[in-house]
Amino acid sequence: MALTGCKGPRGETAWTAGAQHRAQVRHQAPRVLVLIATAYGRTQWLVDRALRSVYGQADCDLRLVHVLIVDDNEPVAGDSASGRLAAIQGAVIRLRESQGLVDDAFPTGVIANERTHGHSGSGAWNTGIEHFAAAADAGRSFIALLDDDDEWLPGYLTACVEAVTPRTVAVFAHLEWVDEHGSSPKRFTADDLTPEAFFVGDPGVQGSNMFIATRLLARIGGFDEAFTGSCDRELMIRLLDALRPGEEIVVVPQALVRHHHHRGPSVTTDLAAKHRGLDRLYALYGARFSDGARQASLRRALHLFGYRPRSDAGGSP
Repeated sequence: MALTGCKGPRGETAWTAGAQHRAQVRHQAPRVLVLIATAYGRTQWLVDRALRSVYGQADCDLRLVHVLIVDDNEPVAGDSASGRLAAIQGAVIRLRESQGLVDDAFPTGVIANERTHGHSGSGAWNTGIEHFAAAADAGRSFIALLDDDDEWLPGYLTACVEAVTPRTVAVFAHLEWVDEHGSSPKRFTADDLTPEAFFVGDPGVQGSNMFIATRLLARIGGFDEAFTGSCDRELMIRLLDALRPGEEIVVVPQALVRHHHHRGPSVTTDLAAKHRGLDRLYALYGARFSDGARQASLRRALHLFGYRPRSDAGGSP
C-alpha cells in the first residue's frame, strides 16, 4: 500500500530558490494515512462532515493520501456484519461520486475493528495503526487521526506536512471547539505539552488533531485498549515519555480542526465509561505527579464528568 502526503503551495511560475526548496519539500513529503474510527451509527456524520472535510483538503496530491475507515459500531455477526460494512462503503461511494473523485483520488478503504470494541475507540485506532504499520513503506509515514463527528479545515493536512522536518515525530494544530453556543479556539504551544499537563487535563491535543509518525505510535504500542475514556490523554503521556534525543514536536498555531461537542451518544457523554477510564488513569499515574497536579486533575474531573475517585485511584479531591 503506497501512501504519500500533501504537496506544498501551487501557483509558482518563476523557478526561484524558494520554488526549488518547495519542490524538494514536496519530493520528500511524508506518507500519510488518514485514519477515521466510526461508531454509534454515525455514518451520516462520518460522510457529510469528517470524510467530506478530508476530500476537501487543499493543495494535496489526491492520489497520495490514503483514507482508512474502521467500523467500531456494536459487534454483529455473519451477514449483518458484512451488510453494515457494505452500507458504510456505499455511503462513501456516493460521496465520492458526488465529489467527482476518480479511483486513485484519496483512495478510501473500510474495514472492521479487529481488536477491543467500544473502549473509547482505542481498539479501532489500533486496528488502523497495525494495518498501516504493516506496509513495507511505512517508515517515513504519519498517521492523521480524525473522529467521525469532527472536521478539518481545508489547509490542515498541507500545514501538517509542511511542518515536518527529518526530526519531527508529531505535528499538532490548534483545535476549534464548536457547540450550540458557538466556537472558540484552543490555543497552546509545544511547551504546554508535558506529561503533567495531560494528567491534569486537556492542554489542546485530542484525537482529531493528532498527526503522529507511524514509527512513534508503533514504538509506544498504540493506544491502551484497557481505557474506556481518557485514552488520548494517556497516549500523550506515554508518547512524551518516549521521545528520544533529537526528536521534536511541532505545533501549528492555527485553528485548523473543528471539534464538535454535542449531546448525542459519544465517548464524552458515556459517563460510566469515562469514570472507568479516569479510574485507570489515576491508578496508573496518580502517584507519579505532584499533589497539586493530582488535585487539579480531580477537580476538573468532578466539574466536567461528576467523577469522584475510588480510594485506590488517586485520593479524594
